[in-house]
Amino acid sequence: MARQLVSSGSPLEPTIGFSRAVRCGPFLAVAGTAPIGPDGQTMNPSDVYAQTKVCLAIASRAIEEAGLHLKDVVRTRVMLTDMDRWPEAARAHGEVFGEIRPACSFFGVARFIDPKWLVEVEVDYDRSLLNRRARLSHPRRPCQTISASPTVNARWPRHYAYVAHQLMRDPIMDFPTLAGFGAAGNRAWNERCAERL
Repeated sequence: MARQLVSSGSPLEPTIGFSRAVRCGPFLAVAGTAPIGPDGQTMNPSDVYAQTKVCLAIASRAIEEAGLHLKDVVRTRVMLTDMDRWPEAARAHGEVFGEIRPACSFFGVARFIDPKWLVEVEVDYDRSLLNRRARLSHPRRPCQTISASPTVNARWPRHYAYVAHQLMRDPIMDFPTLAGFGAAGNRAWNERCAERL
């Protein structure tokens, strides 16, 4: 699998020995990205929102430089020195990923390399989902049966019908993950199934 290194020009990259991003085939990881400007100085020292925007812009450029697109980001991590200010970082994150909706985690840290950095961002990217969506984008045949046991099927027929319905609609849903679905027999889930069928 080919390995591609992406640099953002940060003066810390050669010193520490890291890349802004590394791509291996369909996967790409963007390193912890700080709000560093082209001159190597910290941008917007007291503004969490603005610093987060800078971090996301740097990460986005790294993804594009690797020949990929932001829309296939699957996970982001936002690290803050002051967790009380997380809404400011969240607003900036939402402006970039509001339609993409990757998995996202916020973490509080003691400090970064430069005390003027209030936030760092990491991004994980998986282009393999594109091929999978393409393979599963064609109309699907109706699911004939989804069987667990006569007792389960008799007690919760609508649960399994709903699973079949979702399986035909959702290209990210893997059939093997349905093996442990028996715990869904509660009233709230039953109502949800009834609403959606």
